[in-house]
Amino acid sequence: MADRRAASLSIRPYRSSDLRELITLFAAAVSDLARAHYDRRQRWAWSSSAQDVDTWRSRLSEGVTLVAEIGGAPAGFITYSETGHVDLLFTAPEYARCGIASQLYRCAEDQLRDAGIEQIHTEASKVARCFFERMGFVKVKKEVVEVKGIPLMRFRMHKNIH
Repeated sequence: MADRRAASLSIRPYRSSDLRELITLFAAAVSDLARAHYDRRQRWAWSSSAQDVDTWRSRLSEGVTLVAEIGGAPAGFITYSETGHVDLLFTAPEYARCGIASQLYRCAEDQLRDAGIEQIHTEASKVARCFFERMGFVKVKKEVVEVKGIPLMRFRMHKNIH
């Protein structure tokens, strides 16, 4: 099933008309896919940013956002800056572990390499840490950030791509 889903995947640049669907995808991914790593209050705090449409509009349009699409609907997205910072990488729960995040990441890495970037860095959640390690990232340090007064653990990670 995963191969069939990934086979019909296309990756394209973000369009402003994607905004609400990507916010919904983000909230669903945090609620569902982070369940094994973060408790209910942590997931609520993390996903609460979905209520701020203006912040999301800015966040998705400031750098580069790529959208993975299956059957005309977003299945995942990645955002990164031209300096090599991967800010967001989320997959819709129904497409988890189907290779979508890997394809999005590889596309972003290729674009960054072509732009002359030598190192990519990110702050990975406990959910995403293993994914980024599989992509060749190494952990720099563990840190705790507070969102809505609730602590969330994440990992600063980087990868040399020169």
